Amino acid sequence: MTKLSLIALVALSACTSAPETLEQSDLVGHWRGTASNGYTFEWQFTPEGAFTRSIVGSSGNFVMGQGTYSVAATLTLQGTFYGEEGDGYRARIEVPAYASSTGMCEVALTAEGNHGVVGTWTSTVTSQSLDASDTPIGEPQITTETMDLRSDGTVVDMAGDIGDSGTYTQNANQITTTFPHGSVASVRTYTFVDDRALCDPLYTLARG
Repeated sequence: MTKLSLIALVALSACTSAPETLEQSDLVGHWRGTASNGYTFEWQFTPEGAFTRSIVGSSGNFVMGQGTYSVAATLTLQGTFYGEEGDGYRARIEVPAYASSTGMCEVALTAEGNHGVVGTWTSTVTSQSLDASDTPIGEPQITTETMDLRSDGTVVDMAGDIGDSGTYTQNANQITTTFPHGSVASVRTYTFVDDRALCDPLYTLARG
């Protein structure tokens, strides 16, 4: 698992009467959500500003990251993150969090002034590697996801120079995108939250 795979797997989103500005109190608690790839993840946010991020396995949870968090324009996570081999690295990661009383997702895709699924949805994640004393190493990595959902049921992933074309369907608040790749297809399902965010997965509060 790469350093950025943690970011790809996580996203902060929620539903009814979602606040315009995220507050730390919106996150406090124990959250669980299952992504469209079948993996289940958990977040633990404490009132004191500590977080733990885990993947749920049959033999117990594997910690993917732990450290401290703060909330401003984005959710900032600073601490130690772990790959599949258990190797740890220090980083400060800023993600576009979105939360309300219904749920949360940490890398939310949002669209300017959007009311409905048709539009251009974007999220930007910034990851800065740190040394043992938390001094930045090198330049930050910026990852932007941009997805254009069109009224004719087509979707264009604008991450590349040209963008992959596919289709999407909507079933209530579930948006499923399908991108053909030769004989196989990449399929992903997002939850359309609060008429304002696309999230995969959507976390719900397991414990306060």
